[in-house]
Amino acid sequence: RDESNYNVWTYNVNTFSSLGSTLWGQTLGTAAATPLYEEAAWLTLQMLPLTGTTQAEYSYAIWAVFQPNQVATWLTSANDSTTCNAVFGNNAWVAGSGCNPSKGKAGTGLLSMAAGQSFYAGEFSNVLILTPQGCSGSSCPEQEFFEVVAAEGGATAGYLLLAGFACLGAMLFRSRQQASGGVLA
Repeated sequence: RDESNYNVWTYNVNTFSSLGSTLWGQTLGTAAATPLYEEAAWLTLQMLPLTGTTQAEYSYAIWAVFQPNQVATWLTSANDSTTCNAVFGNNAWVAGSGCNPSKGKAGTGLLSMAAGQSFYAGEFSNVLILTPQGCSGSSCPEQEFFEVVAAEGGATAGYLLLAGFACLGAMLFRSRQQASGGVLA
């Protein structure tokens, strides 16, 4: 395989406090971009535990937050009425013409669900936005990615506790071996 044809992109890491540095923040301004990134982050968090077709529908919905017409065109070319209706709402698929986001029934699609959420400050503090370097607004051959940083959850403390018990067990075993006159290697 010839890997010389692959571009390697480097990314800037943005948080919700630095949305002005994201692709859509640069294009639309922070105020207009913030609700879009909130909706996309919410969809991302909902998508993580899912699998299969449902996860794919959420993936299309995340893309559609920013570019609904491109997603509709793609789903029309793929003749994917199910995903169209899941993303844009019931009846978004129009027989004979394909996926039409404006025809979706309000409140029934993933985009409508995301837009209907009430977000609070700091809700997405565990979400990072990876923005490709060298891009200017919407003219970028690469896409942004969302990265969810998992809460630490005390794993380090658990490992230390486990190591402590293992050491305590080894010390007790050794002291019993010595007390019984056993041979230690």
